[in-house]
Amino acid sequence: MANSSPTIGETITEIRSALQDYIEATYHIGHPALVQQRRALLEQEGVLFRAPYLESTPRYTLSRAFDELEIPDSAKVLFREMAHPENGDEPLLHDPPYTHQARALEATTRDGMSLVVTTGTGSGKTEAFLLPILAKLAAEAEGSPGFATPALRAVLLYPMNALVNDQLGRLRLLLGNERVASLFTAWGGRPARFARYTSRTLYPGVRTTEKDQNRLKSIEPFYISLLQQASDKNSPHRERAAALVAELRERGKWPAKPDLEEWYGSKGKRWQNREGQFVRAVMRPEDPELLTRHEVLANPPDVLVTNHSMLEYMLMRPLERPIHPTMARGQSEGTTPSSRG
Repeated sequence: MANSSPTIGETITEIRSALQDYIEATYHIGHPALVQQRRALLEQEGVLFRAPYLESTPRYTLSRAFDELEIPDSAKVLFREMAHPENGDEPLLHDPPYTHQARALEATTRDGMSLVVTTGTGSGKTEAFLLPILAKLAAEAEGSPGFATPALRAVLLYPMNALVNDQLGRLRLLLGNERVASLFTAWGGRPARFARYTSRTLYPGVRTTEKDQNRLKSIEPFYISLLQQASDKNSPHRERAAALVAELRERGKWPAKPDLEEWYGSKGKRWQNREGQFVRAVMRPEDPELLTRHEVLANPPDVLVTNHSMLEYMLMRPLERPIHPTMARGQSEGTTPSSRG
């Protein structure tokens, strides 16, 4: 019989008992009368504890299903694929969405409004701006030839790298999903792309072969090694490696590169060809995620997630100027404006 999780009351009682037992064991008293008096004192409210104050909040109200909202048909197709996968996979979205998420969708896609969303923890604030971004990307991919042009169409701005990394995991699960990438490719000839651009993004400065060999080598001993172990039938670590890769992908901790080994290149392969063009760690047509800064500079992603400090550097450094004009061009074509989390 499986052990059930303790209730709030049981947890509070356990904490109180543990603290009381610690005091009684640490400060030993031999006389039984004094032991009883101390125990009675410790069990009085206000000595070691206060009665807990528990507050519950009502559930956030659900709205109409995605198919019933006044949003572009392409967005409905995309959300239907995400929320109701036909192959038995876990859904990527909940259908119907919360009321404030649905209102955000209609206000941005139908009415062209800008939003400020203020709501409680766990209420789906992220979806309130991610869903409009996805909807507008879908509409452009399905209905505009301009989607073929790489352009910065949305900026997700956070104050800390920890929040950036959380959002990166979310984007990997959404835009990095094989079904979602295939849908965008069928519409616009390529997947919708995203990238993290922070101090953790490899690597700053002008790209050279020598820097590649030094700064990108950390990818090989972990990601590439795990993939090779998972595919090697003779490896004693095959099952363990395959399970770890699957777990990391499920948690959004694995790069959204369909063929990471081919992207990185085999050991010993040259980083540049005879014409001086880089042939390793270069964006492939089917890649939803851009891993390096040089990929971002060469092909600005549709969605960029970064922090305030890095954005300031990007706006000042000449090296990142190729990204800026694409932001203005993308917005002039009616794509998603910058969003802030």
